[in-house]
Amino acid sequence: MHPRSISPMGSKRGKKYVPGILVIIGCSKRKKRTARSVSAIKLYQGTTFKYGVRFCRKYHLRFLVLSGKYGLIFPRRKITYYNHKIRPNNASGIIPSIQRTLENSINSHPIHTILVLAGSVYISTIIPVIQKKPHLRIFGVPAPKGIFGLRKNVMEVIFTAL
Repeated sequence: MHPRSISPMGSKRGKKYVPGILVIIGCSKRKKRTARSVSAIKLYQGTTFKYGVRFCRKYHLRFLVLSGKYGLIFPRRKITYYNHKIRPNNASGIIPSIQRTLENSINSHPIHTILVLAGSVYISTIIPVIQKKPHLRIFGVPAPKGIFGLRKNVMEVIFTAL
């Protein structure tokens, strides 16, 4: 089933979204260097991140951003430049943010499937939090090098999830 063939539920700023699916996109190492706060979708400049945002917009999928510094955030949240990567030994600091934002998202829009498009450490950080919600199906989409591998991985997972 093609995502556009599903009748959307809910809208934001006039946009309709596919119901029940949330995509979590990992932040990127490449960031816009700026002294002022900008939205997360403007700050992150990496290919995988930009492709994930473009894909979600094209197929009307809700998405959140997994930031190494801020945790799980909404794409339009204003943040400042930073250089901090999630590592196994420092991931516990953002777990409360992940839990809080995920809970708010689930409460405001019923979700049954979460796709995590991120590097393996980011996926392994967020999966245990999501697994505490037994009604959710989780698909990790490792971010390979190169846009063509990424496109293939995302397409396979999204159509498996539907």
